[in-house]
Amino acid sequence: MSLTLNPYLMLLVFVVFMLLIVLLNSWLYRPILDFLRKREEMLRGETSSLESEEQRIKELHQECKKILEDARKEARAIKEQASAQSQEKYKESFERAKVEIENRFNKSKKDLEDQRVLIKNELEKNLSVFKSEIEKKILRG
Repeated sequence: MSLTLNPYLMLLVFVVFMLLIVLLNSWLYRPILDFLRKREEMLRGETSSLESEEQRIKELHQECKKILEDARKEARAIKEQASAQSQEKYKESFERAKVEIENRFNKSKKDLEDQRVLIKNELEKNLSVFKSEIEKKILRG
């Protein structure tokens, strides 16, 4: 068994090898590289899209905070207004009740005064009867 170099065989192997490189390059490596390049561009686009969406989310978050703060201020104002109105109604009803009680008191006072005058008049009418009855009791006793 002797080893000899066969130039035709070497040339054939070299041609097959080069053909294999060309075929692998066109059928496998380029499509893979194109796919990787497109994927990288897509990821960059999505990253920039995500960054813009993140910025939009931050803006919406700030807008929500502002809306909530405005709503809280408005709620505070409504609460204060309702409180003031209820205090005003309370004062009005308190004053009405006070006036009504004063009117009842004055009416009762007047009624008592009228009754006192009637009783006094009645007693004055019957004073002579009382005097005579008292004199009788004193003279008997």
